[in-house]
Amino acid sequence: MTGNTEVLTPLGFHLAQLPLDPQTGKMILMGAIFGCLDPVLSVAASLSFKDAFMVPLGKEKQVDQVKLEFGGSTKSDHLMLANVITDYYNSREKQAFCWDNFISESVMKMLLSMKGQLARHLYNKKFLRSDNFLADQANVNSNNESLVRAIICSGLYPNVAKIRKIKKNDYADTVLMSSTDRRILFHPKSTLSGSRKFPYPWVVYHLKQKSSQTFLYDATVVSPLSLLFFGREVRQGIETLSGGQRLETVSADGFITFNCDVRTAALVSRCRLALDSVIEEKVSNPSPTSSTSNQGTIQIGRAHV
Repeated sequence: MTGNTEVLTPLGFHLAQLPLDPQTGKMILMGAIFGCLDPVLSVAASLSFKDAFMVPLGKEKQVDQVKLEFGGSTKSDHLMLANVITDYYNSREKQAFCWDNFISESVMKMLLSMKGQLARHLYNKKFLRSDNFLADQANVNSNNESLVRAIICSGLYPNVAKIRKIKKNDYADTVLMSSTDRRILFHPKSTLSGSRKFPYPWVVYHLKQKSSQTFLYDATVVSPLSLLFFGREVRQGIETLSGGQRLETVSADGFITFNCDVRTAALVSRCRLALDSVIEEKVSNPSPTSSTSNQGTIQIGRAHV
């Protein structure tokens, strides 16, 4: 919406026509624009339908170990799911792959079908050059994990949590907080639940569950720049500590704030304005993102976003 009217913005117009919730819808639009379509479609399809893992009684720990292996060093449940779909697609013995990894083949087939449907929608709306989600030009940045992570952030924001206390041993939990919850834990089924080291203390998530505790069912660790580039805004400010010391800050919203000197904050602000301009142009006038070389696309990932 714009202002007090009920006129959809160009982004809102496209999101309203997608068979997805706005978060995952925005994610796949950004995936198309930034040339990392295949993994982002895998994430969006998994979040919109369900992940493909089956958990036989008594095999819970084995399933958890399989998920950790697919996740590798990503610190991301969402990238883990994308890896599962990629490995299934590339497997010669698909039934054996599913059996060995506690995966439902019927769900995998449904997820691939959903990816195809979403790719056709993006093609029909002129965001892609073809309806093949594996086309080279739609995936020039699909191996850029930092960029894919940032695109996941662009869709899942403002579902953001900050790590407040890191798990130190098997008898402790990693504790997070959000703008509305003071104590959140990673769900035991999340690949991050047993982690003791994180590259950044920030995560985005899709599903939060409340029972006796508040849990993040899925999460991806994201960098400060991802949050600033795809958060609500970039705002410079001053924070006064209890002792009177004044610190320069930059923030994405009232919850996401970082200490940052004025010159760096001003640079981030200019970059954000340029990024917003590119996205607005691409959404207002859809066309496939072109690339004639490895430097032909926006290389956000090199800045560790």
